[in-house]
Amino acid sequence: MPVDNPGEPGALQNLTPNIQSLDLSHTLLSSWEQVALASSQLHHLRSLFLSKNNLKLPANPADYKDAFKGIKEMALRQVGYSWDEALLCAVMWPHVENLVLSFNNIDVLRRPPTQLFQQLQQLLLDENPISSWTEVCQLGHLPRLEMLSLADCDLTHISFPDTEPHEKTQLFENLVFLNLHNNRLEEWSSIVELNKLRSLKSLIVKGNSVVVRELRGITRFLMVSHLGSLEHLDRIEITKVERREAALYYINRFFPAFLQSGGSVEGGNPSVDFVRLHPRFTQLLKVYGAPDVPDSKKPVGTLKSRFINLEILAPQAPERVPVKKALPGSLTIAKLRSLAIQLYSKNNIQSRNMKLTLIRPEHNIEEEFDRGYQKELSFYDVTDGCKILVHW
Repeated sequence: MPVDNPGEPGALQNLTPNIQSLDLSHTLLSSWEQVALASSQLHHLRSLFLSKNNLKLPANPADYKDAFKGIKEMALRQVGYSWDEALLCAVMWPHVENLVLSFNNIDVLRRPPTQLFQQLQQLLLDENPISSWTEVCQLGHLPRLEMLSLADCDLTHISFPDTEPHEKTQLFENLVFLNLHNNRLEEWSSIVELNKLRSLKSLIVKGNSVVVRELRGITRFLMVSHLGSLEHLDRIEITKVERREAALYYINRFFPAFLQSGGSVEGGNPSVDFVRLHPRFTQLLKVYGAPDVPDSKKPVGTLKSRFINLEILAPQAPERVPVKKALPGSLTIAKLRSLAIQLYSKNNIQSRNMKLTLIRPEHNIEEEFDRGYQKELSFYDVTDGCKILVHW
C-alpha cells in the first residue's frame, strides 16, 4: 500500500529503532514536514532515499535540522527541483556527505553558501541539462568534494582559463573521481584541460564524440599521455607498462609537430599553441627521450650505433604489406612496441595483448622477446634482414 504519512507519533521508533537506511522513494508523501516526522524517530538513520516524490518546499527549512542531523546520504532523483531549490532544502541536512540530484531540472548552478556542504564528498548530477562548464566550476570550492558525476549532461567544452597549461587549478582541489560519460565533448582541448585537476585519479569519458574520432586503443593512449595523475580510465586500471607505451606512442606521433613549432631534442622553445595542446610533451620527452630517427650523416659503427634494415609484418593482418624500416640498434623493445602500435593502429591493437617475435634470415623459427622492455635490439643480436612479427 503506498505510503502517504509517517504513521502515529513514536510508531516508527518503537518498530524499527535501529534502522540506518530508509527508502521512501515513489510514495505519496507530499511535504518535508512528513518526512521529518519519520526521520526524527530514527536516531540511527544515516541514509534517506526520497526519489520520485513530489515534496513541497518547506517555508522554514532550518526548523527541520534536528530531524535530519544524522543524515549522511540523501537521494533526490526525479523530484523536479532546480539547484536553488536543492540548496534551500540542503539547510535541513548540514552533515550530508553523499548527495544524489540526478534527473532533475538543474541547468544553472550557483556557488553554495559557505555554511552548506562542508562535509559533502560525493555529488551526483547525472541527467541534468547542464551545458556550461562555467556552471560546474561553481562547485569548485566545495572543500571535501572527492567524487562528481555529470553523466548524460550536455557539456560541450571544458576549460580552466585562469590556469596556465603547466599549472594546477585551485578549483576541485580534492576531486579524485570525475564521471563525464555520454556528454557532448568534441575537442581534445577539453581532455587536456582535465590535467589541471591536481587530485584526479579516475575518469570516465566514454560516450563523447572526442573519444570516437580515433580507434579505441589510440584514443586511450592519447588520454593516458595527456593526464599524468590518472590511475583508472573508463574503470580500467592504467598500468606502468601501458603508461610507458602510451608516452612512447605519443612522443613518436607528435615529435615532428614539436620540432616544427620550435622544439628540439633538448626541449627548445615550442610555440604557445603547441604547449596549449600538449602541455606534458616536454616533460615526457625528458623522461622517455626523443624518437630514434635515421641520420644519413651518422657513420656506421657498432651494432648498437648503426641502423638495421628490418621488415615488420602482422600475421593477423595478411592484407597489410610488410613495412621495411631502418632502425637503430639502440632502439628499445618498448619503443619498438610503440612503433608497432602506430603502424597497425587501424587494427585497433590493445598493448596488453600485443606480442613481438623475431625471425632471423638464416632460419624460420620465431624467437619471442622477453619482458625486458628497456633492452635494446642490439642485446638480441638483431641484424639486417630480420623480420619482426606483431601478434595481438
